[in-house]
Amino acid sequence: MDESMVRIGDKRARANFSCSWLPLGARYGDKGLIIVTAASLDEATALFVSDPAVNDGIFVHDIAEFAPFYPGTVGQPPTPKGEGPARLPGLELPPDLARILTDYEKAWRARDAPGLAALFAEDGFVLPSGRPPVHGREAIQRHYTGQGGALSLRAFAYQIGESSGYILGGYASRPGVGDTGKFTLTLTRTPGGQWLILSDMDNGNAQP
Repeated sequence: MDESMVRIGDKRARANFSCSWLPLGARYGDKGLIIVTAASLDEATALFVSDPAVNDGIFVHDIAEFAPFYPGTVGQPPTPKGEGPARLPGLELPPDLARILTDYEKAWRARDAPGLAALFAEDGFVLPSGRPPVHGREAIQRHYTGQGGALSLRAFAYQIGESSGYILGGYASRPGVGDTGKFTLTLTRTPGGQWLILSDMDNGNAQP
């Protein structure tokens, strides 16, 4: 029941449907769907029974609660790609964990595949989005060969124990801008006390 359908009624009907409680309308053949904003089913019903086109029998209607099964953007602007909900606040890591992120940034910017692979445990994993896992330091070096560029990493959660830990964070092309993706690093500590990456998993924030 879009405006062209309501126009079959009179000017009062068209005016009724040109207001803020009607965020969406569509028509397919002789069928239509409109979504209205109302506090209750009774209030929504009242919006329709007051319409002359409904009272005159031009339109036959049924009313039901709108229950989306997938997140949408009805009544609100779409989220731009690369942006999401409110940015999680960052935190300062202990120096031995902060070193992992700064060394990762340096190696990525330099397209230094051996340097990146050296940050991983010998039996470490890279779990790239949309591709099979990469296992082992040599395979990780091959995987990263030719990759790199601008990168800024920040942490928003971490935890460490005696021999294992993790860092959760976001990444972007430079500091101070919105995250374009997020990552999880699981960590393992060598007998000598050095933290290495056991697994690296990341994905972008943009919706497909």
